[in-house]
Amino acid sequence: MSNSTVSPMDMAKFMSAQHLSAPFAALALNDVNTLRRKDAEYGSSWKKRGGVGAFMMLARKMDRIEKLLDGHAVQDLVQALQDDTREEGVKDDVGDLRRYLLLVYCQIWSQIVYGTGDHEHFMGPTLLQTAERCALYAESTPKIECRRGEETVALRDYWRRLEALAKDAGWDVFQVDLNDIIMVAGRLYAIEVAAYPT
Repeated sequence: MSNSTVSPMDMAKFMSAQHLSAPFAALALNDVNTLRRKDAEYGSSWKKRGGVGAFMMLARKMDRIEKLLDGHAVQDLVQALQDDTREEGVKDDVGDLRRYLLLVYCQIWSQIVYGTGDHEHFMGPTLLQTAERCALYAESTPKIECRRGEETVALRDYWRRLEALAKDAGWDVFQVDLNDIIMVAGRLYAIEVAAYPT
């Protein structure tokens, strides 16, 4: 397992190889570096209680975002991100949810490819590939700019679908389809890049 961070040279290679714009590449690589750093501190504690515990962790983050939006006049997560100046505000919740989704994706992928959810398999290249998949999905999906808050509506719709699939699987998020993880994580990438484009 590598605890190293991605260098600026690696970032340039990553952007050019994946055709990602700078904001999406920077956010994806920041997520990878953050997860590797937190992995060194906490290990795989996020999945200690299996897919049900992992889903509840995701749900808690989404519930925080929903609560914030319920109190926000325009129900627009992009605007809420821009307006929130707290040190540990909605940006942290959005980032945490997105990064937990990356971990869940890697867990499912590891189960499919290796037949095990062995943590060692996915903290390396698989994590980077997962972040790039989600960022590419976000960047290649047409931007919803016609009405304020449409990205938030899309996020909520994708989240409700993921939640329903997890419920059908006895709340075991490790049983949902990888594409459903990508759709939620991708919307979170798109929202954060829209809020902070540079």
